[in-house]
Amino acid sequence: MGYFFAAAIGYLLGSSNMAYYLAKLKKIDLRKRGSGNLGTSNAWTELGMVSSILVFLHDAGKAVLAVLLASWLFPDYAYSEYIAGVAAVLGHIFPFYLKFKGGKGHAAYVGMAFALNWWVALLATPFCVAAWFISDYMVGLVFSTILLFPSLLFIIGEWIPALIAFIASAFVFYRHTENIKRIMNGTEAKFLSALLGKEKKSPVLEETAVTETPVEQTETEEVVTEEVESETTETEEIVAETISDEE
Repeated sequence: MGYFFAAAIGYLLGSSNMAYYLAKLKKIDLRKRGSGNLGTSNAWTELGMVSSILVFLHDAGKAVLAVLLASWLFPDYAYSEYIAGVAAVLGHIFPFYLKFKGGKGHAAYVGMAFALNWWVALLATPFCVAAWFISDYMVGLVFSTILLFPSLLFIIGEWIPALIAFIASAFVFYRHTENIKRIMNGTEAKFLSALLGKEKKSPVLEETAVTETPVEQTETEEVVTEEVESETTETEEIVAETISDEE
């Protein structure tokens, strides 16, 4: 029964969604704005930086609380804190009062990882950030996080916790499949470039520039031709007048 209650506590805490609450206060339905996701990234774009920070802290914090409560309430149940942490991630993704359509679970996963094994999570952090900068996609950070944390647990011999953590990883990955499709289609937003104001030249603009070049050359040729014809006409008129005078 201890495992059941650990999972129930984790799920109920995880179901709390700060992005939904803040958007509700502003009379905005985030599920119909931006990416439609009730998480940190969409809160950033639709609600602003302060709101997105609150959302991240809340989402990570509720997973931390779930882990701490499980370890305190059920000390005799091995790995109950891992079950509670995973349940918190699932609660964030599938909240019962939002028709099981919540966020994508990354912030909750980060909170779970640091609460369960902070030094393994800390060890994975620079590699995850590097993957984010190199890929320039938020999913680069997400996928490296959900892969590295359970993998490092497995490497240090914590294979049961690693398997439990992989359950949460699988669901977070599943919620980001649309991001993979957008990357393949070239429509996924590059988060860091947008944040730093770096913009690449649009291919459409490049094509337009190439198309306009012959037109510009034609216009230049027409101007030159008209000038030459004008000068020729003026010369002929002067010659004709000279001849007429001589006659």
